[in-house]
Amino acid sequence: MSGKERTDVKALEKRIKELEKQLELAKMKNVGLNTIIDIAEQDYKLEIRKKSGPKQ
Repeated sequence: MSGKERTDVKALEKRIKELEKQLELAKMKNVGLNTIIDIAEQDYKLEIRKKSGPKQ
């Protein structure tokens, strides 16, 4: 492998690590927001989430 190829591989590996970190943060945010919605629906007897399925 040439020096340029090694540099490219290192840059790609760094980018992968950054994206994995962003993905982990997005997953944690999703869990947190879903928890907040669940609590609000229970405490305030609200339907916050839309029901899926055909509309009539």
